[in-house]
Amino acid sequence: MTLETAQQFFSEGDTNLAFQLLEQLMEYPGQLESPQEWQEWFQLFAQTARSLGSGNSIVVIEAVAEDPDSVEKLLDFAREAVQQGFFGIAATVFDRADRLRPGQPEMLAEFASCLSEMSRA
Repeated sequence: MTLETAQQFFSEGDTNLAFQLLEQLMEYPGQLESPQEWQEWFQLFAQTARSLGSGNSIVVIEAVAEDPDSVEKLLDFAREAVQQGFFGIAATVFDRADRLRPGQPEMLAEFASCLSEMSRA
């Protein structure tokens, strides 16, 4: 399961399967390593979400796709993912934000809360 596979499914019109693969790639602790992979994931996730009609969430998704190293945009995305019930994705994104700006108490509290919710789901 790779970003390339998800891109292929999306290109072939199987948006739902592409979305499922993207979700699996980001399920905590995530399978993305390089900054380039993060950017590609967010860009494809934005395209997929747009195709699936994600409503107001698309603004947050597109913002982080443009700047996946922005801690503020990562946090906005993670919070939106929590609101949508995607706790595994949110936890992975909170973890990335913490790696970029370690030790922020409020962020760590949100991360811990997300992990707790994830264990209940």
